Amino acid sequence: MRMTTSAAGSMLNRNHATCIHAVKTYHMLYETSKDFRTYADDILVHIGTDRMQGHKKALLDALEAVEKERSQILQALNSFS
Repeated sequence: MRMTTSAAGSMLNRNHATCIHAVKTYHMLYETSKDFRTYADDILVHIGTDRMQGHKKALLDALEAVEKERSQILQALNSFS
């Protein structure tokens, strides 16, 4: 999530050392346990899907605005010809 261990710990009401331990444990389990790796991958896929659903409308609106602006620019350029 691109945050410091102190910031993550604050969000979870834990200290940075607990976060460091959790990250190390996660990596160890991910490398050594097929079941844990499958479970973790499933969670990450769903998190990504949920985030994209939340942003889908905003992305579509932004693409529509860009296309509209592109069209206006093309019209303006064609008027000079």
